[in-house]
Amino acid sequence: MGGVFINYRVKDSALGAAAIADFLSRRFGAEQVFRDCVNMRPGESYPDQLRAGLEAADVLVAVIGPDWLTVTDDDGTRRIDVPGDWVRFEIRRAFERGLPVVPLFLDTDPLPVTELPADIRQLGLTQGMSVRNVTFGPDLDRLRDWLVDKAPTLVIPKLFVRPPAARPATAVPSSVLRSEYGVVPFTGRDEVLADLLAWAVDSAACSVQVVTGPSGMGKTRLARQLCAKLADRDWLAGIVHGQAPAMEIRDTAAIDKPMLVVVDDVEIRMNQIVALAHAVADRADKRATPTRLLLLASSAGDWLLPLRRHAEPRVRELFATLTGPPVALTASRPFLRQQYELARSCYAAELDRPVPAAAPPDGSASVLDAHAAALAEVVGGGRPAPDAVLPRLLRLDRTHLWRLARADGTIALEIADLGAIATLATLCRPDSADAADALVHRLPDLTGLPEAVVAQHVAWLAVAHPGPYSVNAVRPDALGAQLVAATLLARPSIATTLAANATDDQITAAMVVLGRALRRHPELRTALLDMSRVAPERMLGLSMTVVAALGDSEPFGEVLSIIIAENGLGTMGIEAMDHVSRLGTSGDVVKATVLDKFLDVATAPIVAMTKDAATNLSPALTSLPDVLTQLLMGTAKSFIDPKHNEMPTLPDGRPFVSPTLLQLLRQFMDDNGSGGRSG
Repeated sequence: MGGVFINYRVKDSALGAAAIADFLSRRFGAEQVFRDCVNMRPGESYPDQLRAGLEAADVLVAVIGPDWLTVTDDDGTRRIDVPGDWVRFEIRRAFERGLPVVPLFLDTDPLPVTELPADIRQLGLTQGMSVRNVTFGPDLDRLRDWLVDKAPTLVIPKLFVRPPAARPATAVPSSVLRSEYGVVPFTGRDEVLADLLAWAVDSAACSVQVVTGPSGMGKTRLARQLCAKLADRDWLAGIVHGQAPAMEIRDTAAIDKPMLVVVDDVEIRMNQIVALAHAVADRADKRATPTRLLLLASSAGDWLLPLRRHAEPRVRELFATLTGPPVALTASRPFLRQQYELARSCYAAELDRPVPAAAPPDGSASVLDAHAAALAEVVGGGRPAPDAVLPRLLRLDRTHLWRLARADGTIALEIADLGAIATLATLCRPDSADAADALVHRLPDLTGLPEAVVAQHVAWLAVAHPGPYSVNAVRPDALGAQLVAATLLARPSIATTLAANATDDQITAAMVVLGRALRRHPELRTALLDMSRVAPERMLGLSMTVVAALGDSEPFGEVLSIIIAENGLGTMGIEAMDHVSRLGTSGDVVKATVLDKFLDVATAPIVAMTKDAATNLSPALTSLPDVLTQLLMGTAKSFIDPKHNEMPTLPDGRPFVSPTLLQLLRQFMDDNGSGGRSG
């Protein structure tokens, strides 16, 4: 398992050791901290399991309290003098293995060397740390820093997504589609992979690269292959965990190896990207070896510009290294045909099925489409139409799970309830253990099911859709979106219940999932509109964040325009304008609606005053309010969004405000406004 081995004497410092283990577990992960009474399962042989934990450890912490030296057996012999004393054995073995050892003194003084047995006398000569009751928190923070310095690999498991174990036999058939299991080997991207390798090993201290492509095009497969290639060259390389603290990257400066950090779904992780950019720059300051940041995105859309114009110079400088266009993944028809044929043979071998003899299907638009079509044919028999592939796979998954449950004697398992819970997990997309546990806690309210029933179904979902957390999204994303669309069609109340009871983070994640699925499932517009009507003001604010994050926001933007048309801008006002000002061409429909609503409100007082003044002055001036309204609206729209091209003109045909002045004003606002506030 590796990690930290906690060595302590029960009659001296059991509670202190427990507190220290808890602290380190929260910093490095529970799986990285070994303390005997926590990590050993009932029935295990104490010495064997203890020895295994010690042999796998990266560092040993010897927790030493006031009675550590003086604890005695019944006959008065000091425990430390007994040859079979486990505390003594563990310390001796750590020194024999050459492990870093830190003596941790709990409200006591360092040990006298002369009072230690000869085989562990080195402990008295080893630099230790004091932990005092009055400075307990800061002292443990220093301990964490010391451990990272002595065993820097401790930070890696919390930084990178762990590779999964082998695909479980109980997993649903569609699990073979998941890239981490590698059922279909990586092929056909040799040129792109070579270019990325050349970028990684370049002499620059730190740099960033972007790979774009629609969902299912193979970005994650490509990134995993790049990580594997670099790991073979002794790099630290991996896909960063969804909520990995940027501090973990800075800590890797203690590791004298080059590093590649891959971030997926960057459009919805902008705050983390900014933090990672700082961490990459910090690491480059401390370590001469290269540090690389690879970002995976659906498109090189609106999310890149704020990073290149960020207020923090270190962020701007890092993204200035992205000199060329992003690496765009595409898929030709011959390439997709090759992927389809390869997937058929691989899936047949993995699932112990015959390879069907059929012509390659038409209609595959991505690598995932080709793989899913191959799987549907291998498992389901016969070639389905392109739009029937994912529904067939969902049916096959449900049948597989139902058979498992019946064989286990779980008669009360309801497939519809399983689908509802899996849909909520897919919508909320928990990306940490805490987020998953929080969702499970809310599931009784979101589904209307008793806690015991929810617990039983969650357990079965873990069997069918294995993952790192207590409940996991259905993957790949396209299959998850198919499940969401089918479930919300049958049980539309799930969407409104989610909007009424979930947290902002959960609702935002759900809207991202729904927004991305709209092109393939336009019927999901209804769910988004129903959610917006539950709490219009709240949903509007969250929707503004989502539309800016989505790489292709046009379908979601159309829905957001309807929401704004129905409810107005509420109290958002200028904040809504700030959001839409960051959108590219895919957000044009939202910009138009927001501009109209905002300017209707903003110009209303001026127009009303003009009407009153015109009426009092002369009947000939009754058209003045309309002229003024047109002047104000046209000027404002042309300033905010040049594509409207509604700038009023003077009698001689010149624009009311010159294009040069407008451009200068826009540049000033961009340099001092939203561009500097991003992240």
